[in-house]
Amino acid sequence: MIRFLNNGQVAETEPMLTSSLAKAVTYADAGIKSSKLKANLLLADELSDAFDAGPALTQGRQ
Repeated sequence: MIRFLNNGQVAETEPMLTSSLAKAVTYADAGIKSSKLKANLLLADELSDAFDAGPALTQGRQ
């Protein structure tokens, strides 16, 4: 994700954005998909216990 605070930032990064988008289109046309990295997260015991206890989210927050 790229965030811009003003129009000047868009103009400054236009060459990089254009080349990145062209590369992405080339990959999409060739059927190449990026690999997803799996991260091993170390969770606090309290958080791990909360996850093990069951769903804690209400229907509206899932």
